[in-house]
Amino acid sequence: MLSKALVLLNEVKEKYQRPVTHYEILGLLPSATRYEIQKAYKKAALEHHPDKNTGNTHQMTQLNVARDVLLNSIARCKYDEELKKMGSN
Repeated sequence: MLSKALVLLNEVKEKYQRPVTHYEILGLLPSATRYEIQKAYKKAALEHHPDKNTGNTHQMTQLNVARDVLLNSIARCKYDEELKKMGSN
């Protein structure tokens, strides 16, 4: 299910020429809590881990970066500010 969502998000990215946000990668809203971020990451990581699905290293890297940024309060604040400047979310 999440892999279909990632495919659709990549199609949207190509169509509208805007980067997919960390929130979109994890299937979350910008108001997501730490718990929701961790839960979404674990679910996605189980599905996309390269040990389980060969060739998914790019998706796993995206998941790792999204998790790392969103769980770091300072990085998340800066990231949210950048999204606002770009007009996302």
